[in-house]
Amino acid sequence: MSVQTVRQVEDLIDQLSPSEQALLMERLARRVRLTVLSPVLPARDLYGAWKAKFPEDLDLDAALSEIREEWTNEWDQEGNLAE
Repeated sequence: MSVQTVRQVEDLIDQLSPSEQALLMERLARRVRLTVLSPVLPARDLYGAWKAKFPEDLDLDAALSEIREEWTNEWDQEGNLAE
């Protein structure tokens, strides 16, 4: 970054109120923490990443249907209570 750019940024900062300057510092500190302190993880192909996390015989469509049916029953029960 050039010296001129730094001066421009400082001039803009001078136009901010103290509370706006504090907010800017907080945001900058958060950015620095996220970029410097957080390890950069390499991109990972997600295909098959969850394969070993669930039983092979899991029928996802059946499980989702069961969940939806439970929700529908709960909504129906709540609707009957409101009447």
